[in-house]
Amino acid sequence: MLLSNFAAVEALLAEEGDVAAIILERLQRIIPPELGYLQGLHDLGGRYGVLLIFDEIVTGFRSAYGGAQEHYGVTSDICTLGKTIGGGSPSGALGASTEIM
Repeated sequence: MLLSNFAAVEALLAEEGDVAAIILERLQRIIPPELGYLQGLHDLGGRYGVLLIFDEIVTGFRSAYGGAQEHYGVTSDICTLGKTIGGGSPSGALGASTEIM
């Protein structure tokens, strides 16, 4: 796990009382997240009442049919999708539970 980044996120959540969400692109082109990092962010979100949002505008469906959630076994609260669902054409969508929507 990227301890410095993870510790910084945890410190920020502990210090700030009004963070709504953690938003991240789960793969920075060719740099995958460290093992356990996404699950750690998921757990922090649950602990602090903060939503976890995976930006899969570029990466959705490429690593797995279920995107990062399937590939890494971590379910985000909201998932954004783009180009892939439109066959490369400009498009966008988001997915979330009924409660969040």
